[in-house]
Amino acid sequence: MKRLVIALAALLALSLPLAAQRLDAAVDLGLSGSSTDTSDFTVYGKLSPSFSLPIGTSAEFAGSGFVMGAYSTAYANDPSSPDGTAPLTYGLDELRLETASKAPQAGIDALVFDLGRFRFQDPSGYILSSPADGLAFAIKYPNLDLDLRSGYTGLLFEDDSTIFMSLADEANDGILGSPRLLAQAQIGVPDLLGESFTLTVLSQSDLNPSSSFIAEGSTVRDPSKGGSLNTQYFELESSGSISTVIYQAFFVYGTGTTLSWIATSNTNGSYQYEPISSFLAGANASLPLPALPIAGSTLGFELLYASGDPDASLPLEGNTSSLSTAFTPVSTTTLGEVFSPYLSNLIVGKADFGAKPSLFGLNFDGEFDLFTFFRPTLAPIYATGVKLVPVSSYLGTEADLRLSCGIMSDIELSCTIGVFIPQGESIQGSGSLVASVKI
Repeated sequence: MKRLVIALAALLALSLPLAAQRLDAAVDLGLSGSSTDTSDFTVYGKLSPSFSLPIGTSAEFAGSGFVMGAYSTAYANDPSSPDGTAPLTYGLDELRLETASKAPQAGIDALVFDLGRFRFQDPSGYILSSPADGLAFAIKYPNLDLDLRSGYTGLLFEDDSTIFMSLADEANDGILGSPRLLAQAQIGVPDLLGESFTLTVLSQSDLNPSSSFIAEGSTVRDPSKGGSLNTQYFELESSGSISTVIYQAFFVYGTGTTLSWIATSNTNGSYQYEPISSFLAGANASLPLPALPIAGSTLGFELLYASGDPDASLPLEGNTSSLSTAFTPVSTTTLGEVFSPYLSNLIVGKADFGAKPSLFGLNFDGEFDLFTFFRPTLAPIYATGVKLVPVSSYLGTEADLRLSCGIMSDIELSCTIGVFIPQGESIQGSGSLVASVKI
């Protein structure tokens, strides 16, 4: 009931600016199904309103959210006894006040200030991509961009939050998601010898209640509980083009502290906070294929490497040495449609082909993705929804097909099919069909 009251208040806030210059909404009607550890079939409807209200010539009040109702039938064990549920989900993605001043003085192109709920994201998008409540300040020089922002994630609904880092986050069954304080500083050089470079420093502080943590020094091992997880990230990203090839490359060094189970010669062991030294590296490239007869043909490649901890006993936290080397992102990332593991102790190779053909007077947008998953160390990985019992570094291969078509200017149909072939297990798959209408 408390969540319903909060959600209704948020939706009321979205409905107030009736005189807004832009008031839009999208309605999605969809079907989805999967055959993994828990087979399910879901029918859902989703309403996504948004608005933008100019205030004078240099300010804007904007917001967006969603209401989603679904009926899901899951077959966890016995296909003859489905477990039917009909959840109703609410979310508020954005509610911000922004002021922008163009060329406030000589040598400065723009000053931008944001207050409220807006999206936080690092240049790669693999460390953090989530709304948060806070403030941001950006200043743009002719060839230098500076962005400072700070936010709080504890007011996001738990069902909608992608902030998931620790055992305390996993055990949370409340209305609100993981409470963490974010601080981000970013310096960008948009044009240096034809390339773009961005240096980002990101920090998150764990604000989960201490009652959910194991006390440091405890000699009683409890795999269901962990400690406070505070992390910092230093990211260097570069993007640009070489001839017709568009590329991006990045490297992230992650540090911080994590609660670890340390065995000693005198006792069975105890919990101690140990430092983190981890990394995430990635590169992707995309090139057009104008020689092919299919319009809009492109070929892309991507490689991700997230360090693991060979001494880890659990996929979340779980360090048992004096140094944790498992990379821990702040928010979760969707990789494949079926298999989308936590981006830690993971190597992902991806090849994709995209095209925009025209058939029967309709314009289509299609993409075929092929993933291969490995783990750099033989330590646990975190993945939900799929049956995975890896016995080697190779985890499996996945193929995904996405196809969308604009029936009219405001109506779009899209379908997705994914098939995952895990190491040593049977084929698993998922699919969805969505009709989207813009109002």
